[in-house]
Order: sequence, then structure tokens, then C-alpha cells
Amino acid sequence: GSMLKYDACAVATAWDAMVDSARLVQQHETSEGPSITSGTAFELDVLDITRQVLSNHAQVLYAGIADLLRTHIDSKWTPPDMDMLQQRVTAYITLLDHLDGLLCMSDHFSFDAWLDKARALTTYPEYPYSSAERDLMDFNARNLVTLWGPTGQINDYSSRLWGGLIGSYYKLRWELALNATVAAVRNTHRTPNDGAFAEAVRRFEREWQHAGAGGSIARTCRQATETSILQACVATWETYHVAVSARCKDAH
Repeated sequence: GSMLKYDACAVATAWDAMVDSARLVQQHETSEGPSITSGTAFELDVLDITRQVLSNHAQVLYAGIADLLRTHIDSKWTPPDMDMLQQRVTAYITLLDHLDGLLCMSDHFSFDAWLDKARALTTYPEYPYSSAERDLMDFNARNLVTLWGPTGQINDYSSRLWGGLIGSYYKLRWELALNATVAAVRNTHRTPNDGAFAEAVRRFEREWQHAGAGGSIARTCRQATETSILQACVATWETYHVAVSARCKDAH
């Protein structure tokens, strides 16, 4: 279940109101002139609350996966059960993809912006940094928001909902977990061996820490589109508001 300390449905109601305001703003903006909201606090607020609603909804989707697994601890999986599990896994991963792309639209929520600031510390002309020092700076920037320690001493303590970090790290880690679960259930009707699975995840986490070594790191965010942040938030609302609203009706 959810570990939220507040009413997620109250946030969803505020989301509805802010998206309505975003629509009104868009109606008054002309296609010929520059956007009056680009880079403003209003745009950032709409993005931020959209981020939070999607994050809350991800917990709901994950709970649906966990509930399905729990109900089959001592029972056999039928083909329809397996289809339902795969559908719920796909919905969860799709949401992570959607959230990643949305947050990549703003430097305020971009992991690339975090990495760029770390790398910028190695550009001072008065001090010629070595390639090893630049790689260390990149490693530290990654490690601080993930493993926080060479072998995960405080793993995820400083986690962040950032575009690029979700897509290149959290989503891939979830795919490891969920794909292993689906495969194990399909083949043995049981969840994966915890020891072997944990080692596979930790191996991925450690390798990811060094992904920027050698200066050949690819951008973690996908290439930006011409869509504005407000347009993307409105489109996100249109995709998810029915499911979010239905959940809130069931909860009350």
C-alpha cells in the first residue's frame, strides 16, 4: 500500500484545477508571439504537481502488481492471470517513461543539468584537471543520488525524481525486477530467487556509477520536442486523469 502522509486525491484535485488554468493560458497565447509562461513559476508549478500526481499514481500501479503476486502465493497462475500481470507491469514501466520524458523538459528536474554542473567544476583554466579527476567528478555526481557509497552503504537515501535519472537508472532497475518476476512466475509459478536477483540489480547499479568514465557519456535525457511544458502537462492529464479520478472515487 501507499506510504503517503497526505491525501493524494487532494493533490489530484489541485492538479485538475491547475491544468484548467494552463488551458486558459494557452488559449490566450498566440502562435506568432513568444509564450508568456515559458520559464515562469506557473509553468514550473504545473510541471511539479503533474510530477507528483504521476509519482503517486505509480504507487497505485505498483500496489496492483504486488497485490496480484500476493494472491497467487499458494495458487497456480492461469493464462489470464499472467496476461493481467504483464499488463500491470507494462502500465508501470510506461508511466516511468512518460514521467521521464516530461521532467527532461525542464532543467529544474533534469539529471543532465546535475551532471553538467558537476562536470563544469573541472573547466577552470587555472587548474588543468586530469581525465581521471573529471571521471571522479562524474562518478560522485551519480553516486550521491543513487548508491551513495561504493557498494550502496545508504542506497537511494538521496534519490531524486529527475528526468534522465528515471529513464537511465530507476526504470531499468525496475525492468530488471519486474521482468525477472514475470519470467519466474511464468516458468516456475514462483517469484525469483532473492539472492541471485539482488546480485543482478547491484551489478547494474555499480556499472551505472561509472557510465560517464572516459568522457563518452551519452545524454540521459532524450532529445527535446517542440511541445511546450504546459502542452505536455495538459496531454499528460488527458492520458491519466481518468485512472487517477477513478482511484480517488474508489478510495472515498
